[in-house]
This record gives sequence, structure tokens and C-alpha cells, in this order.
Amino acid sequence: MEIEDGAIARWLDPLTLTRDDSADVFLETRRTTTVEWRDGMPAEPRVAVEAGVSARHRRKGRDRL
Repeated sequence: MEIEDGAIARWLDPLTLTRDDSADVFLETRRTTTVEWRDGMPAEPRVAVEAGVSARHRRKGRDRL
């Protein structure tokens, strides 16, 4: 997953309008490999890759995702 820092900064700037506001961006990539066993022998492995992006905005003790 490629992230364009400038685009994220432009998106977050309007969210932090007051001094106590904060905004965060989270990136997550998860890789899972599964191998099933059949008759005592490993079968073909399965690989899954999932990626996602989320943002959090904090203002006056409230979080919004």
C-alpha cells in the first residue's frame, strides 16, 4: 500500500481547527498463512494479505473514527 503524505496532510488539516484538536492516521497490513493437514500430510498453503487505512479525530474528549 502506498501512502501520499501530502494528500493525507491536506485531508487532516481541516479536522484540527482548534488548538486542542488532534488527528491521527493508522495503517495496518495483516498477512495470514494457513496450512491444513490431511491424512497427516500438509496440504497446499493459503496466503491472505489484507490492508487498510483509518483516521481518528479527537476534540474535547471525544474520538471519531
